[in-house]
Amino acid sequence: MGAMGCKCDWKKWIVASVIVAAVYAGLDYIIHHKLLINLYQANMHLWRTPQDTAAKMCWLWCGYLLFGTLFTCIYSKGYEPEKAGASQGLRFGFLVGLFYWGTHLMSAFPFHPWPTRLYQTWFACGLAEFALLGVLVGAIYKPKA
Repeated sequence: MGAMGCKCDWKKWIVASVIVAAVYAGLDYIIHHKLLINLYQANMHLWRTPQDTAAKMCWLWCGYLLFGTLFTCIYSKGYEPEKAGASQGLRFGFLVGLFYWGTHLMSAFPFHPWPTRLYQTWFACGLAEFALLGVLVGAIYKPKA
């Protein structure tokens, strides 16, 4: 056992974290730059300018890496070796999606004048995205026996 009683397979944990971060970035690109682009363009007054956004992109990439690391870390703490990884991952991703998107959007609603359709689409896409990321981390990450 490693530090603090962790049975973590560090190589798989790092690989899973990086893959989750990369797939999350790719899914976000598809969702936000392909599926939602018309909705965003219709509400440009609610967003930063493209120049301001470009100047802050390092925060986005750091966020993806942090997300991948934390998502995999939390999954690894509740991993049940007697159950299939992908189904555990689906359950985990769905619950994290409800936690993240449900609470974030509900608490943002009173303060941000985003269109209702945007809230609904973010919730649906976010929940599906996190469920898929859960299946991915469940298929990749397995702790040491």
